[in-house]
Amino acid sequence: MSVSTTYQPSAQTARSGQGSAIANVEDLDNKLTMLDAGKYPLTMLLKRGPKPKNTLIEWPIDEYDDPDTDGVVEGQDVPTFDDKFDGVAVLNGRVQRFWKTWRVTKEQELSDSAGNQNSLRAKAKCMTELKRNFEKALASDNDSVTQSAGVAAKMRGLDKWIDSAGPSDVPAEYRTPAGSIITSLTEITLNDVLRSMHDEKNGVANVTMVNGSRVQQEVGEFQRTDNNSGETVYHVHQAAESKKITLSVKVFDSDFGLIRMVAANSKCQSSLKGFLLDPDFLEVRYMQEAQGYPLPDLGGGPRGYVDMLATLVVRDPRALGKVTLSA
Repeated sequence: MSVSTTYQPSAQTARSGQGSAIANVEDLDNKLTMLDAGKYPLTMLLKRGPKPKNTLIEWPIDEYDDPDTDGVVEGQDVPTFDDKFDGVAVLNGRVQRFWKTWRVTKEQELSDSAGNQNSLRAKAKCMTELKRNFEKALASDNDSVTQSAGVAAKMRGLDKWIDSAGPSDVPAEYRTPAGSIITSLTEITLNDVLRSMHDEKNGVANVTMVNGSRVQQEVGEFQRTDNNSGETVYHVHQAAESKKITLSVKVFDSDFGLIRMVAANSKCQSSLKGFLLDPDFLEVRYMQEAQGYPLPDLGGGPRGYVDMLATLVVRDPRALGKVTLSA
């Protein structure tokens, strides 16, 4: 004996045939789920600098002479004079344009769709994607690129700025020291980085560390693992009644400074990277903040784009540090 069955929908296919299923109403929730809607820890951490007046911006950098303990012979006239500006250098950054485009057919714009699949949501989605693109550029190893025929200008990312062997246009004495960059992460090596940053700044290094997921995992396991052959750092005891195991480190505190741990956006920063950042030496400069622009509808439906122009300023790479894991 046959019986009518419930409706099994298939996308963009008209229902046909006979029976109760043909009249069943589709149960489609109007709430749209979007994973990773928007998280920009690097963008939020860096302070905002003045608006660029040109697509190439530059800033000077200098350093003091090393201290000495030389004495002066009584009655001696001054034999030589120092050039106090012979160490002045100029660093630079290029403004990069970011954009995301959108279009919606006229039929779709006029349709009543679950989750609002229309021009308003298309523009809002583009705005989030634009900000994620900028976050990824901040964390990237992109080098500065000069605009040329068919080649877009690019800004230099943090991974390239924090490099003891480069960038090539940064004088060697102003690059991030090798001691502030590690490829093996333990409590000891992280403290070594803080010591290096402390020595460069001649003071306590209080920084924020923006971590990819693998780096964050390694930090969280500091209190559980022994990183020295034959030597236990310390043991952790937790009450059994709590029924909870804690594998989390939010603050790393040492004699050389304090690190506040922040998780990176995993879509925008490599899981193997961790950046130790002092916001006093970093800026984001917007030539134009994110804006949306509609384009003429030529008959196919509404369309447009959103864009922004910005760059990263690293005032002194010596004030920063980095973790790069191999796996």
